Amino acid sequence: MAKPQFSETQFVMGFLSEYFNHYRSKYPKRKPPFFLPTTSLEPVFASDFIIRGLSSIEFFQFKRSEFMNARRGDVEIKSGLPKSFKPYYRFKVYNDGHIPQFNRLRAIAALDKRFKVYYCAPKFHSNTEFQTLFWNNKIIENSAIINCNQFNQQGFKPPYFDINDGRQHYIVYNSVSTTGYLCSKPKGFRLTKNIVFEKSEDANIVDNETYNIWLINTLYNFILENDDNVNNLELTKTANESLVSKLFYSADLLMQRYGILTQLKYY
Repeated sequence: MAKPQFSETQFVMGFLSEYFNHYRSKYPKRKPPFFLPTTSLEPVFASDFIIRGLSSIEFFQFKRSEFMNARRGDVEIKSGLPKSFKPYYRFKVYNDGHIPQFNRLRAIAALDKRFKVYYCAPKFHSNTEFQTLFWNNKIIENSAIINCNQFNQQGFKPPYFDINDGRQHYIVYNSVSTTGYLCSKPKGFRLTKNIVFEKSEDANIVDNETYNIWLINTLYNFILENDDNVNNLELTKTANESLVSKLFYSADLLMQRYGILTQLKYY
C-alpha cells in the first residue's frame, strides 16, 4: 500500500483550476457562482465545493486515495474483490458523527435530479504523476468521479447492503475500469468518464434564477428538517433572495477567487 505523496489541497486546486478553465471556455460570458463551505457548514452539505450551474447545482466531496499495488486490502479480500482488479485505489467511506457524510451525500442527490453530487478522487498517487498531470491539464481526466445518486439504488440499502453495519467501508476503483466497488461487500457502481465533457447543459440556456432559487430553497428546507443545530451555523431562516446571497459569493469576489485559482498555475 502506498500513501499519496501530494496533499488534498494540491489535488483540489489542480482539479478546480481545470474545472474553471473548462467552465470559462464553455460559458465565456458567465461568472461561475460557487461556494466553499466553512468548517461548520462542510459537514452540513458533506461537500468541499458547490457550484450553481445553469440548470443544476453540483456538490463535490474530494478524497485522496491509497494505492494498492502489491496486495489487496483485508476488507477487499474478505469482500471477494478479484485479484485481477489490481492495481487499484481506495478511500475510506465516512458515515459516523453528527452528520453521516455518505448518507448526507446520497440524501442531497435524492432531493432533486438537478442536484449533482460527486465523490472525486485521484487515479494517481505520486508527486511526479501529480506534477505531470497538473501542467498538462490532465487532473480531471485522471480522476475517479463518482455520482452519489447511484447509492440510492436498492442494492446499496438493507438488506442487500448496510453502510452502518459497524465495519470500515472503502470505495475502490482502478485506472482503467468504468466500474468501481463499495466494500465491505463488493457492490459495483459506475464511474463518470469526464464530468466536464459529459455535461448536458446547453451553453445557450438562459440562467433560470427562479428555478435556482427553488433548488436552493429545497436544499435549505432539507437542512432545517434534518439538522437540530442548524441555527447555530451561518444559515438562518431568511427570504429566498437572502439565502441565495448567503450560499453564493458576490460576482466581484467570485472573480477574485477565480483569478487566484488560475494564476497559481499560469503566473
